[in-house]
This record gives sequence, structure tokens and C-alpha cells, in this order.
Amino acid sequence: MATNPSFTALIYRTLLQVSIATSALLVLMTCQTSALAADSYRVIDLGVLGISESSYARDINDKCEIAGDLSDSSTFIWDAATGMRYLDRNYSEVNAINNSGQVVGRRVYTDGRYRATMWDSGTVHELGAFHLFSIAYGINNNGVVVGHSYKSNFQNYSFMWSSAQGFCDVPGLSSTQSYAYSINDNGQVAGRVGNARTSYIWDNTHGLRLIDGLYEANDINNSGTVVGTSQQGRAAMWNETSGLREIDLLPNWRSAIAWRINDVGQVVGEATTLNWDTTWFVWDETHGIQVLPQTWGDARICGINNLGQMVGYIYHSTVYEPHYGYPMYDTYHAALWQPVPEPSSLMPLLVGISSFGVIAWSRKSA
Repeated sequence: MATNPSFTALIYRTLLQVSIATSALLVLMTCQTSALAADSYRVIDLGVLGISESSYARDINDKCEIAGDLSDSSTFIWDAATGMRYLDRNYSEVNAINNSGQVVGRRVYTDGRYRATMWDSGTVHELGAFHLFSIAYGINNNGVVVGHSYKSNFQNYSFMWSSAQGFCDVPGLSSTQSYAYSINDNGQVAGRVGNARTSYIWDNTHGLRLIDGLYEANDINNSGTVVGTSQQGRAAMWNETSGLREIDLLPNWRSAIAWRINDVGQVVGEATTLNWDTTWFVWDETHGIQVLPQTWGDARICGINNLGQMVGYIYHSTVYEPHYGYPMYDTYHAALWQPVPEPSSLMPLLVGISSFGVIAWSRKSA
């Protein structure tokens, strides 16, 4: 059967237009498939829910699912498809979310006690039922949870929880006051020992090891790199290969602390300037320190995923006393920092689009 040439040309033009539009959409989509080098960030206000005046994003996974808190003491989940929705309407706080969408934090009860909690596909799991107080800070992609519990001797102790093992102390820390903040997919736990602010790393192979010179161990990635702050007040990282390494302070900084690290090696940190202002930065091996603009007012970054997307909250407005007009409090909105890729990051995509265009044009002309 003969094919109408004008119809064939229309098909090729349509395919080309769809390809270009789809490729552009993939670049602009909130969730990308790989980390891009960024020289700036687009900040997306995620809004609030219900009667809450403020929202606070605490963590983001690689599927761009975001978990956070609301000012009415409830918690939320956000994704690009459905937006913000309630996770738990009860008094609760969240700290971490893994790639399966499991969220951990704590639930607070009417008698004042709070317990480590995991939210999983609409089901609430109370992890530390026999402890007066407990809170979960981290969860890996295998569903293993870490945090600390407050026992009857008025001390906090690092714990681990899994569906197979249940609730137990981190080995070697059963009688030592400690806090577990993060766990990677290899089962390595990072945290802090006692009030001396000595950090530790634990795993099944090496057991408990103290990290000399690192005050706080706030996060650990899948390469076993731990980040925190050094005894000299600098953002610092540690791993078995390189030992302790500090990130140099900028000339106008007094001190700095590293809060989060992803598997690409991007570190998110907070610095105090000589004027006692707070500024946020991103560091990696290639670009060094990138100071984030302060155009968002009083902002805080709480999490970063392996795509380089960050979450936290930004200043939204000030509420004033209605009769006398004096400021009462500020409100904040959960926010997503979306990397805007450097031109070099887009070159392979542009080459691919051009190649497709040439092939389509050649086939149309044949």
C-alpha cells in the first residue's frame, strides 16, 4: 500500500517535536535520574496543610519523596505527583525517609512520653514500646533503624531496630551514654558517645570504633564517610582510607559544621560568619565550597539525596499582633532546592537531541 509523503513528513515532524519536548521536560522535571553539577539552585516552596502556618521538610529520598513536620504537631509526605498530604495527624515528628518510602521519627503521647516510630505504607510501627522515651533518627534502604532511647537510669543509649532482630542496643554501647544518628546500607552506624562529644562508627566487621578528632558524627554515606565537626570548629569528614579531613573555613567564617553527605560525596553544611550570621553551603571534591545565596531569608537545609536535591525550610512571613502591631512570630514553609545544571551537564542531552533531529530529517528526506 502506498504511503502519502505529506503524511509521512507529518509523522516525523511530530515525533521530533515530541522527542524535544520530552527531553526538555526531563531536564526541567523536579526529579532527575542522576546527580547534575549545579552552579545555582531553584527553590520550590512546598506550602502547608490544613490549619498549619508553618511546615518543615526534614529529609528527601532518591524518588523525590519528602517527609516533614507541620506546626500543628502533625507530619506530612510530599511528592511531585500528589503534593503535600498528611502522614500522621497525631503529635509526631519525622527525621528520615528511605527509598522505599519508610519514614522514621517519634510519636508523642498524652502522658508526655515519646517513642521511636516508623511509618510504612500507612501502617504505624512503635519501635521502642518498653522504653519511656525513644526517638529514631536514621533508616537505611534495608529498613534498619537507628536512634537513641532514654532508659530508667536517666541516660540515653544508641539503639538499632529491624523487623528481623527487633529493638536492641548498638553493640558495645549498652552501658555508655550515646546517640545513633545515621546508618548506611552496609549496616555501618555513626553517632556520638556521651557528653564528651566523641563520635563513633560501628559495624559487624570491626565492632565499635571511636573517631579521634571528630566531635559530632551527623551522617554516614554508603562509602563509609562520616561527616560532622572537628575539635577546631570546622566542618569535617572521616573515612578509613583518608582518616580525618577538615573543610577549610572561608575568610569571613568563624566555624562550620557538616550535617549531611550523599553517596556522590556532596556535603551540606552550616557556617557561622564573623558577624554571627548563619550561612549554608554545599561542598564536593570538584567544586569545593559553594555558598548558597541568602535570598530565601532565614533558611535551614535538613537533607540531601543522591541527585543533589536538598530540602529544608525557608522564611515565609511574620505574624503581627492585630491590635498593637508588634511582631509575634515568624512562619516558615518547607522547601526543595532543585539544582540548576551547569551548561556542560546538558551537553550530552543536547547532542542526543541534535542527533535525533538529523536522523529524523534524513529519513524524512529519503
